[in-house]
Amino acid sequence: MSAATLPEVIEAERFAYEAGLRRVYGETIVTGTLALEAAHQRRCEQLRHALASRFRWPAIESEPPGRLLVQITQRCTLTCPHCWAFARPDTRCSLTLSDLEAIHLNTASSGTTWSVSGGEPFVLSYFPEVLRRFPIDCVFTNASWGHPAAECEARLHATARALRENPHVPSKGVTFILSFDVFHLQGCRAGLPLADAVARVAAGLWESVPGARVRISHARRSPGDVAYEQVFRELGAAGFRVDQVEPVERNGDIAISYWRVGRPGQAPHALAVDCYPVASVCRAVVSADGEPPVVYSQAGGAGEANQAARRPRHRFTIGADGGVGLYQILHSPPGPYWVGNAITEAWPIIAARTSRDPIAVTLREQGPGALLDTLCRHFGELSARLSQTTQGVQEHLYLALLDPERRLLLNTELLRGLLGRGRVACLDPTLPAQMDKVLDAQGAESRLAALRQLYGLN
Repeated sequence: MSAATLPEVIEAERFAYEAGLRRVYGETIVTGTLALEAAHQRRCEQLRHALASRFRWPAIESEPPGRLLVQITQRCTLTCPHCWAFARPDTRCSLTLSDLEAIHLNTASSGTTWSVSGGEPFVLSYFPEVLRRFPIDCVFTNASWGHPAAECEARLHATARALRENPHVPSKGVTFILSFDVFHLQGCRAGLPLADAVARVAAGLWESVPGARVRISHARRSPGDVAYEQVFRELGAAGFRVDQVEPVERNGDIAISYWRVGRPGQAPHALAVDCYPVASVCRAVVSADGEPPVVYSQAGGAGEANQAARRPRHRFTIGADGGVGLYQILHSPPGPYWVGNAITEAWPIIAARTSRDPIAVTLREQGPGALLDTLCRHFGELSARLSQTTQGVQEHLYLALLDPERRLLLNTELLRGLLGRGRVACLDPTLPAQMDKVLDAQGAESRLAALRQLYGLN
């Protein structure tokens, strides 16, 4: 049997990727089964942007991406019930080294840095090479690779070596955010001592990786949930002393505590613990009503001003398929929101598309509440469904925009509103009447028929 050609290999990987998406997205979450099909999701997003391009938009200077949250893989070692990335051990959805090189080339600008998440990035055999090449200053991990000890030590040495050779590493070092809570414990395979693994990874990072900063990300089941103390006990068993050094800081629904961890006779290390309320679909936490989440990527410590310990918020995310979205609406591919492909498109193209995207413009100028209000006017059942969710505008937007045709309807109304306020000019004189036909249609079937005709979905 002859070896497969490169296009055949690529097609096989793409098929496996989309099959994996259909499998994980077919799970029941909140209410009903969300059968999301990757190709249809992307097609509807492309049609949405195509309609917006038929208007004249005010010129906006292209902004660099700034901080990027790169979801490098949807593969994971755990099966956590609360996972916002729908990650599973059998999901083959990952960015390759060549993908990441293309993303780096297409998004490179002064000061652009990456936070890398998954799934679990350390499941990738080439992750040390990722740490060596790209401008990464933050890594999210569940730290399950801390067990067994011999494999953990090998990974730590590979990580330290890669970061020493990385010219992009900031002077303050790389932050590692270790996820640990009762939900991650539920997602463990039988026999995996996760608290011990997390403690071993934290200790190894402090001792093996120069300048490593460590945080624990903890989704709390209730206000009194302090499951992260299991990690403290394991650190104590390994000879570390753990002392709280600052009062708890509150940032909306997030509670941040700071700790000093060290062995007797050695300089202590700083550890921060971020506790947030779990959401039924994703880790949806916000700093304040109508504001996107603050992402903490730098460990605070004694004598360090809290404001100085905060990095700029992520604005854009890149999914494991290369799709670019806004952090405010979550970023799991195929996702309910898409503004481009960071693998195949240069950033100015993506930025231009974003600047004339009604959803992005509304988020930037009016906040997510305006999107939800518009949607709830059209979908009576949506208000009831959102009332079942827990905390976070991010989660509300995710649920509200899951259906691609609902996004097309929202796009249509927002465009009409921008046109009515003189913010955009229509290049096609027939479009306003077609848009009115969609929005003024009586009955769901009539509206859907008009919507499909407007966007060419028939």
